[in-house]
Amino acid sequence: MANVIEVVGRVRSSAMYQKFRHRIERFLLSPAYFLLFSIYPVFELYARNAHGIPPSDVFRPLLVSILLTLLLFWVVRLVTRHHDRSAMIVFTILFAFYYYGHVRSLLYASGIFIEPVSLSIAWLGMAMLIITWIVRRAHAWYMPAIVPILNLIVVVLLLFPLLRLARYLVAVTGSVERNSMKAVQLQRNFSNPDIYYIVLDAYTRSDVMREKYGYDNSSFIDSLKNMGFYVAECGQANYGSTSFSLASTLNMDYLQNIIKLPEPNEIDLLPVFELLESNVVRNALTNAGYKTAVFASGFYWVEWRDADYFISPPTHGLTEFEIVIIFSTYARVLDDFQVVNLDDIHADRYRERTRLVLESFDVLMDIPSPKFVFIHLSAPHERHGID
Repeated sequence: MANVIEVVGRVRSSAMYQKFRHRIERFLLSPAYFLLFSIYPVFELYARNAHGIPPSDVFRPLLVSILLTLLLFWVVRLVTRHHDRSAMIVFTILFAFYYYGHVRSLLYASGIFIEPVSLSIAWLGMAMLIITWIVRRAHAWYMPAIVPILNLIVVVLLLFPLLRLARYLVAVTGSVERNSMKAVQLQRNFSNPDIYYIVLDAYTRSDVMREKYGYDNSSFIDSLKNMGFYVAECGQANYGSTSFSLASTLNMDYLQNIIKLPEPNEIDLLPVFELLESNVVRNALTNAGYKTAVFASGFYWVEWRDADYFISPPTHGLTEFEIVIIFSTYARVLDDFQVVNLDDIHADRYRERTRLVLESFDVLMDIPSPKFVFIHLSAPHERHGID
């Protein structure tokens, strides 16, 4: 025991420990909370939806948030000429900006409906009142005292998405426990036929389309039959969600026979997503010498980006993740005041991917056979957004 105490004493007296302690103390006493908070909303949204967002889509909004926060702090610091007061003002602005959409959604979910214009004005007025109080009433003598508390609160907040993301990374690098695995073997034969698996997500069958939407697509169905296609007159999906249905089909079995399904109130779908990434159909066809061609679908969890041919429209403008961020912030008022149409911008991504598929069939013919072409089209489709 004495040896342990002696070792601890030596560590505490070492220069490295003293330097580390000094840096921690400096951090806790400096108003770093506003800059750390500029990271939190974007990082937290990504951590909750990492399965559906390409990691590359996160860096730009994070960088923009940090740079604009630093610029805002510099401007406010020029006006107030007070470091701690400026940090608190910027923190208030960031909170009001990033959480307007969340509060609005919470109110509507609770049955409290307020005209968007009125709500945005009231929210802005409340933020201005708080800022005015900070400028006029917040005393310089006690502001440094709350800096360590705010720093600690924001650090704890950041730990939650960090742990969530770490858990996700551990899960995706591991392997899901499967109850059974179909063994499908195909002979390697370059005369094997090409296979096109086309999923028209949310495209319902004829009778439902006629009754629910008043649209008659019988001419399309008749043309398919005339070309020799079999059309299931009363077709039904094996599951009520795309992820479950695709995972079941691509593994040629019901999911309850393969893995332990999540409970109805669970949101952990990582085992299902892994079944989509490593599935029986793809593995069997790859082993049989098939080349895989996949189109971008907008659903990251079913985009095989490591396929032999991954076909995606060029990236430009706002990403879908950035659009969802905007919907959760005060910038949403631009849509409320009809300055921009965020739904239309979001829908453009679907249109681009759909046009790319329809215009690429000639290109697919140039891919050597045999090939497996996986096309997941999600138009028409309502915007579900990200958590």
